[in-house]
Amino acid sequence: MLCFFSNRNSNYNVCSSKNKKAIDSREKIFKIFRIKRAQAVFLKQIHGSKIAAITKARAGCGVFDKKSRIKTFDGAITDIADIALCVLTADCLPLVFFASRPKRVIGIVHAGWRGTQGEISKKIIRKICRRFCVAPEDITVFIGPGIRACCYEIKEDLKRPFPKHTYIRKGALYLDLAGANIEQMIDAGVKKGNIYDTQMCSFCRKDEFFSYRSGDTYKRMLTLVNLQA
Repeated sequence: MLCFFSNRNSNYNVCSSKNKKAIDSREKIFKIFRIKRAQAVFLKQIHGSKIAAITKARAGCGVFDKKSRIKTFDGAITDIADIALCVLTADCLPLVFFASRPKRVIGIVHAGWRGTQGEISKKIIRKICRRFCVAPEDITVFIGPGIRACCYEIKEDLKRPFPKHTYIRKGALYLDLAGANIEQMIDAGVKKGNIYDTQMCSFCRKDEFFSYRSGDTYKRMLTLVNLQA
């Protein structure tokens, strides 16, 4: 399995077909990993919790044209070896899922607070298990760079959906988005020892990563996963 988390060295958000730099960035990374453009898949992310099952017919969607992205999903799964699943983030968490038995399967998620409230981590695990007959204890998860509890200040109304994962510090309320997703993973049957967290905060380390809250309104990092046949 190939798993890639980018940094702020390149912007991968194709805002339009004229965004040559972002298109070139995608072309470059595909070339490095020997992925054909017709094998990659991008989603029209809407901060939801829907998971798409990717077949060969959907390969190539959204690669260089945002209008052809797969609507409206924030996660995807596949067992097809040459397909590369991709999400774009700038503070939201990129999550990668992998299982090797009874067959090799990958999944990817863009998890903001709305998707997390909608239990997107739990949903993708259940979908992998049901569709591919995978046991949850055989799933491994990787959590990439995103905003962390140290910096994710929220309003009071978000405390109710996440009672176990909000913290008050110096009079302000903070959300542990990674902790909320990890809880869902464990509740769905994933072993705690199979969850690998980079523990990198995109806001703390805005010199290394794009952060929407730091002003990177349109720039996005790329997370990519591929089974590498």
